[in-house]
Amino acid sequence: MARIRTIKPEFFTSEDITTLTPLSRLFYVSLWCESDRIGRLEWKPGTFKLRYFPADACDILAMGKELSDAGLIVIYEVEGKTYAEIPTF
Repeated sequence: MARIRTIKPEFFTSEDITTLTPLSRLFYVSLWCESDRIGRLEWKPGTFKLRYFPADACDILAMGKELSDAGLIVIYEVEGKTYAEIPTF
């Protein structure tokens, strides 16, 4: 279930954020709404695309890889289910 989160002003000038493409920045923030209180969430790229980017021509898997490559999320599997964690949450 989605949750309400806030964004601090310094988010927009953070070095690790400014290197991301604009849609990946938005995707990162959307994952905050999906995560539990310690930053973990079920990894459902198809659902995220429909929920957060329904009218955008974007590659949600490529954006997830961009976030993962930047170390902003960690994608992992447990008992056949895929999850993600936001390490700095």
